[in-house]
Amino acid sequence: MNRREFTLSLAAASALVAGASRLASAAEYPTRAVKIICPFAPGGSGDISARLFADHFKTATGQTLVVENRTGASGGIGAAAVKSSDPDGYTLMLSTSSILIANELFYKTLPYDPRDFATVGIVGSTGMFMLVNPATPYKTVAEFIAYAKANPKDVLSAHFNTSSRIGAAIFAARAGLTFNEIPYKDVGQAVTDLIGGRLTVVFLDTVAAAQHIQGGGLRALGITTGERNKLYPDVPALAETFPGLEVFAFLSVSAPAKTPRDIQEKLNKLVVETIQAPAIQPRLEQLGLISKPMDLAAVDAFVETERKRWAEYVKIAKIEKE
Repeated sequence: MNRREFTLSLAAASALVAGASRLASAAEYPTRAVKIICPFAPGGSGDISARLFADHFKTATGQTLVVENRTGASGGIGAAAVKSSDPDGYTLMLSTSSILIANELFYKTLPYDPRDFATVGIVGSTGMFMLVNPATPYKTVAEFIAYAKANPKDVLSAHFNTSSRIGAAIFAARAGLTFNEIPYKDVGQAVTDLIGGRLTVVFLDTVAAAQHIQGGGLRALGITTGERNKLYPDVPALAETFPGLEVFAFLSVSAPAKTPRDIQEKLNKLVVETIQAPAIQPRLEQLGLISKPMDLAAVDAFVETERKRWAEYVKIAKIEKE
């Protein structure tokens, strides 16, 4: 064997060893603790979902999934940390539609590119309740629209995140209304002002809205999902009035984009098992999440569909990047 043949043989052998090593590592994954970064504060739906996934991960694999909360910059700080991690499946992210889609449409600069990530599973999606003060005379969507058209200068809406802003804007566009938008730094003050009568309407996610609806502090006129929420069967879907009106946010699990596909497949299976687990499924429903099992191909298609949908929403809402 001459030197050239020896070199080629050595290179081929190295490639085979490397390939076998990758296959072995994927087959054995995970062999140690895994970290999932949650870009949101403890106690919210994202944090709770991450911990439910961590519980099943431990049961299914025998390895610990550590939840690490890194908040700030609309999820950007946590996303940037995951982006810079090794693509080996040992650093994951509890991702959202804001991180993967909306932020890119709302902000000129981000500390990451949404395509830095591979979404391996969808935990669930949630719509927003259209909330008003219960002391107001309008008790239905039709009555609200009639009031808003008769009093256009008096209709004040709040927005405090991408979903609340888009929800209000799309409803207004479909209803032929103009809302006077007031930006808020956080949802708490917006809800306080709605209860106090200083706002007319707020679009709020199901988790944050639940206590106010159940306690009678706010009235839900509708929800932005395509169908009614099982926990609130008396609240109509806005799509019943405006067919096709659907605005929802989703929670998902993502990994760095270059994570091996077979490890992504394993993670996808774990997410699907989590949302179907008898002990976990009811808890996700209590969070207002609608969960449907999807394989990796379906997840890819879902995210791409939502990316196109949100781009259209932003055009309709005439929102310019900040």
